[in-house]
Amino acid sequence: MKESMIWLFLWCKRLMKKPLLLFTILLMPLATLFLQQCGTRQDAMLRVALCLETTPQETPSPASEDLLKQMASLSDTSISFYVCKNKKQLIEDVKSRKANCGYLIPANLEEKIPAYIQNGTPFLTVIREKKDATTRIVDEIVLSKNYGAIAYHILEDFLEKNTDSSPDSQKLKSTFQSHASNELLFQFQYLNGEEQAILQKKNIGILMLPLRGIVAAILLLTCMAGELLCFQDRAEGKYDQMSRKQKRMAALYSLVIPGLAAGIAALASIKIAGISGSIYREVPAMACYLFACLGLASLLGKLLPSQGIYMASMPLMLLLSLLLTPVFIDLGILLPAIRKMGDLLPGTWYLKSVQAPKNLLYLLAYGGICLLLGHLAEKILRN
Repeated sequence: MKESMIWLFLWCKRLMKKPLLLFTILLMPLATLFLQQCGTRQDAMLRVALCLETTPQETPSPASEDLLKQMASLSDTSISFYVCKNKKQLIEDVKSRKANCGYLIPANLEEKIPAYIQNGTPFLTVIREKKDATTRIVDEIVLSKNYGAIAYHILEDFLEKNTDSSPDSQKLKSTFQSHASNELLFQFQYLNGEEQAILQKKNIGILMLPLRGIVAAILLLTCMAGELLCFQDRAEGKYDQMSRKQKRMAALYSLVIPGLAAGIAALASIKIAGISGSIYREVPAMACYLFACLGLASLLGKLLPSQGIYMASMPLMLLLSLLLTPVFIDLGILLPAIRKMGDLLPGTWYLKSVQAPKNLLYLLAYGGICLLLGHLAEKILRN
């Protein structure tokens, strides 16, 4: 244990003497902070504040809380919804431009919707600047989340007023829900008549997480830089006087220490950007992805014959990570072959794990297979 701590201290000290590597690691949180501070009124991302309009004596109904949760879960790469503590905070956020607009949801939604059907009384309050037109698109999203409930009450009210007997509410509701559709209203086409498959794809925004994908690509690059240290050490003969066990220990620390530092910086970047989920999901996902990146970097270090070729592969791997994985856009929708090629990179499975945590198992398997292949390659080349 004492020996391991000494090795850890020495390699951390060594890392501090690599300014370019340190800059690459620190670039992730620093760039995120910079982008966070450069937000203007013309930002592409719309921030929308949500709040339950209640008094201290009121308890929000289940329908009101459910609508708030549904709307808060709609965040993607274009619009970000977040919940405010109270109406006062929501108004202040809109005034200070922290939010582009805000929506107040009534505490008694079950009572407000029938009142709207019968009397035309609006039940949602939107707060925005007087001349703001950019947030009108958010109204359509909010309407889509309320349309099902409104349409059902309109149907129920119509049947009650225009039929001799009152409809069976339970049967009517189940029938209505069975025929309700959440399909996209529009079918997107180009001017030449070809369909736009990307826009038509459901839930595509979940995978298109540019900042998370960029951070993942830089993390892979940093892990490869750690393997590059091993190349340099071997070229300079630093390991010549060491035993085989010490050589493996030195190579392991050269590879892992930069990766761990980059992993911490990546988690900080994701947290600063406000796209992080639960800490219990983010940390295991980052740990599994880091393991896969270390495995891939180690495998490439064993397969590529020289330091020069390995260095040339680093920008190539960065480029492939940005193009073949769904960082900016999922090209696999248009060309299935690209999706199969993207599956060979750990970044694809990391981004997919945001939607489905089961993909973390693929990351673990990926890292294990790379380490096994690297070990076999090392044995073959040695013999």
